[in-house]
Amino acid sequence: MRDNISIKKQKIFLTAVSAMLALFGSFSKAQEKTFFSVKFLGEFSPDPSVYSAGSSGNYFYLFGGKIYFFAWDIWLSSPDKKQIEGVCDSSFAICQSSSAYSLSSKCSFAKDENAWPLSIIVTDFKEYSGIRKYRVRMPFEAGGKYYLFYSLMNNFGPGLYDYFRVGQGLAVSDNIFGPYSKIKFEKSNFWFSDVEPSFGEAVIKSDGKIYIYGADPGALYKKGAVLAAVDENKITDKKSWLYYTEDYEDKKWTSDLPEASVVIEGAEDEFSVSYNEYLGKYTALFYSRSLNKVILKLSKNPWGPWDSIYELKSCIKEEYCAAAKEAPALSTEKGKKIIFVLEKKHIPYFYEVKFGKP
Repeated sequence: MRDNISIKKQKIFLTAVSAMLALFGSFSKAQEKTFFSVKFLGEFSPDPSVYSAGSSGNYFYLFGGKIYFFAWDIWLSSPDKKQIEGVCDSSFAICQSSSAYSLSSKCSFAKDENAWPLSIIVTDFKEYSGIRKYRVRMPFEAGGKYYLFYSLMNNFGPGLYDYFRVGQGLAVSDNIFGPYSKIKFEKSNFWFSDVEPSFGEAVIKSDGKIYIYGADPGALYKKGAVLAAVDENKITDKKSWLYYTEDYEDKKWTSDLPEASVVIEGAEDEFSVSYNEYLGKYTALFYSRSLNKVILKLSKNPWGPWDSIYELKSCIKEEYCAAAKEAPALSTEKGKKIIFVLEKKHIPYFYEVKFGKP
């Protein structure tokens, strides 16, 4: 009899604990929902004088009170956007607004003699052919000069998506708008090969150092981005680069790239990393192809751990979502409101994220 009473008491206790855990779980989810809200702002179409059917990259840089828009793989179309007439590998536009809410159609591409967007990468005729194109990343300033990373892409077929990355390079300019000249490493334009990380997906500066993130196609155990660090005045000295690693107990940085560890799991393609003053944390934002969701991660350090993970938006397969990234130049209220760009069928769209109390 006593055993039956004891068993009943245990069941009542376990039921109460389960109810408390369920209530706590619901409360946590409610807290997450009130921490941020997401608002769709609309399509971004940069230049009304250029008939464009979309672009990739879609970076925004604030310089001299103006927004500079950088893009690659710009599809030039007929006026009705029903036919692709050409592809510009990389270019930039200067915008007459600094607000994401009024930026569309307020930008003007730099153009060549054919009124096509002007390429920002300086190329020798002998090394360029119609089957190669450049995929530029967000420019950044270091030591009074401007740098950007780029991928050299090679086409293998007639389709718009029939290309692959063959190497990663670094280019420099005296001006934010270029032109950018490629920097050689050991007599080659390739700083990294196609099986090494695509460094330059995101770049941040902190305490005199430059942190450079790159998606690592060769990661074995988990897919995502690795991290390099270098003194600001040594950005062009690749031998001075160090890579974050978790392979050792007594050190966290190594000069051996194969020892680099994935620091942002899931960031397998284009993504962003920035410091959010309002939250007092670093933010990593990307589109997860495996989850079909836009993911936001928070950390106190550029290398993690990313202790807070949020789902900002879900996509369905038919939307062909890709390349989500934050545009810090368009953020307001010290980061209480941030803007992220998401590609759908190659068209960039703006979304606003508004945070509650950190």
